[in-house]
Formats: sequence, structure tokens, C-alpha cells
Amino acid sequence: MNNISSLMVISLFAPLCLLTSCKEEKVSIQKPDNLETHSQPMPTGGVVVDDRFGKEVWFAYGSINGEGDTSANGVLQAHYFEDGSYAQEMQLNIQRPEDGSFFEAWLINPDTGDLISAGHLHTMFGDVRHANQFTSDIDYRSYTIVHVTKELDDGDPKPSDILVAKGTLKPVER
Repeated sequence: MNNISSLMVISLFAPLCLLTSCKEEKVSIQKPDNLETHSQPMPTGGVVVDDRFGKEVWFAYGSINGEGDTSANGVLQAHYFEDGSYAQEMQLNIQRPEDGSFFEAWLINPDTGDLISAGHLHTMFGDVRHANQFTSDIDYRSYTIVHVTKELDDGDPKPSDILVAKGTLKPVER
């Protein structure tokens, strides 16, 4: 075999030899660096049953979008269960807030104007994907308006005037 033929054989089979000499341990792209989980009740046989709260008796969903100059979009889901539990999930794509500020979700009753904090939005991956999960043993089905405000990390529990996104939950029969 001449030198050129030998080089061709080596260049073709060297990667194969390296792969076959590797350990039993396999490389996988399926292992995430960060893990984000969402617990959402799903219908089975026409009925929605959550492991934590039981049978779903009410469901609402809607979109949430940016306000003013804020570019944002996402989805809302809310559930009420036979045990009296309320659960709401939100996924919102929005640029991260500056250091010293955060996003907070608010549930608003359109008939009374009453509002309740649903908590801070979190991003697991340090990018635009934000999420919020809120559960309560209080019936918040009448709180169908959802606002997201940008808050300063100043300890003030009241909502700021900086509205960055809003949406409406629409109840539906399942």
C-alpha cells in the first residue's frame, strides 16, 4: 500500500476506532442544563383530574400581550377544582427586567376592581421565557383580568404604574 492509500484508510477508520474505544457511558443531548417543569391538569377520557386537587369544575384560558412599547406575548390558563382549589399558570415571553426590578402578576376582578398578587414571574434559562404559577384555596374565578407590572425591588407590596402586559381569561366548557 502506498503512503496516500494508507493515509486515506487511516482518515476513514480513525474516527470509527475512536468511537468504538469509548467507555460504556453515552453522551446525550437530552439532559438539560436547567429544568423547568409545569404541572398542568390534562383531560383524560373527557374529564380533567389533577393529582393534587381532584376533578376540574371550571376552566379558563387566554392570551397575554405587551402594553405600550413593551413587546410581549404569552398564554394564561386557570382552573377551579371540586376541592375548592384555584390554580393559574402563565407563560410570558418578555425581555428580562433591568437589575433591581422584577415582573409581578396581578389578578383583577373586573366588576369590583379588587386585585391580588399572583407572585413574581421567573425565568429558568435567563432569557425571555418567563413563567408564573399561582395556587390558592380561595375562589378567584371572578378575577379574569391579568396584569403584569414591572416592579422596583423596593419592598413596596402595591403594584407599580408600569404595566408591561395584560390579558383576559375566558371561561369555557370542557
